[in-house]
Amino acid sequence: MKYDTLQRKYKLAVCRTAYDKLQLLFLDWWNDFLTVDVFAEYYEVSRERAERIITIGRTIHNRRTS
Repeated sequence: MKYDTLQRKYKLAVCRTAYDKLQLLFLDWWNDFLTVDVFAEYYEVSRERAERIITIGRTIHNRRTS
């Protein structure tokens, strides 16, 4: 397993709540992926599920940072 993958899985494992995890996944997509399709492939989820994760994570992030 690549170091990058281990680092991402560790960050997700130490999240306290599902909200933290969703926000982290959104930020991961924002910073590290060019498309939703690549994000979905990396996390082995459908494109539709990836879009929901990103949308919910974005909402959580925006509420926490504004």
